[in-house]
Amino acid sequence: MAYLTGVATLEYEAIPDPPMGFQLQLDFGEKKVRTESGSWKKLYALGAVLSHSRHKYGEWSETPLTTSFLMGMLMNCFSFYGGVPQEIVIDQDALMVVSENDGEIIFTHQFEQFRNKMGFKLWVCRKGDPESKGRIEAVVKYLKQGFAANRTFTDISSWNQSCLDWLDRTANRKVHGTTKKVPAEVFALEKQYLRPVPSLWSLPKDSVTRSVRKDNTILYKSNRYSLPIGTYAPGKEVRLKIVEDKLVLMNIEDDSLIAEHQLSSGKGELIRTEIISETMSSTLPACTKKFCEP
Repeated sequence: MAYLTGVATLEYEAIPDPPMGFQLQLDFGEKKVRTESGSWKKLYALGAVLSHSRHKYGEWSETPLTTSFLMGMLMNCFSFYGGVPQEIVIDQDALMVVSENDGEIIFTHQFEQFRNKMGFKLWVCRKGDPESKGRIEAVVKYLKQGFAANRTFTDISSWNQSCLDWLDRTANRKVHGTTKKVPAEVFALEKQYLRPVPSLWSLPKDSVTRSVRKDNTILYKSNRYSLPIGTYAPGKEVRLKIVEDKLVLMNIEDDSLIAEHQLSSGKGELIRTEIISETMSSTLPACTKKFCEP
């Protein structure tokens, strides 16, 4: 925990470990690895650690993490541990690695449904708060420098299995430097305190949700894409899907089309060439439709 002294210097004090089964810390990272052909390939990592036992989990992806990918990884993590913690700690800055939501993944409709179903609380750390997230930052560094740095990539399935095998041989089976205990042995007790993974949960379609901004646009990869006037409402979200070179925007409730755009490779652009759905168009004044009569 940090506090300010009279000379405006941050100081820290040790805080007790959370109870068994209470907290899981998450963080993300990127790493370029060598392939069999000798080329380089960027991989995206999720690292997790149970705060009490220090038992670690890692998983990698060949593509930047989307909402669906993250939820799938968390489901794999919960299955690995055999249960769900009461709280997940995540770094606000690390959310930027989840590129499809530009740092807003915890606010998406999909993720909120998932969080409610799984029943965990989410705690977002402030920037520069090492006492809150220090354990997981060490894990991500460990995955990148200890596991990935000296290995050759063949396929993602073999890579992920090798990562779990490596964690089992190293970090989880050796005496931890701070606790002086073996994480695997403590975890054997801690897993009894995790809540069962809810059944009958199916991951949503592999698409993205976006919050509608007050100017009736959504943000995607640093560009703004327009929606029909009148789309915005407080808390309004739309579903986003990429189809070939098109960006398609749909209603979350029934997947009806709202707008369609040509994807832009630029940055900071406003793209307005939308095709408005009949349902939305019929509710708008004639002068707001795309092709207005003079």
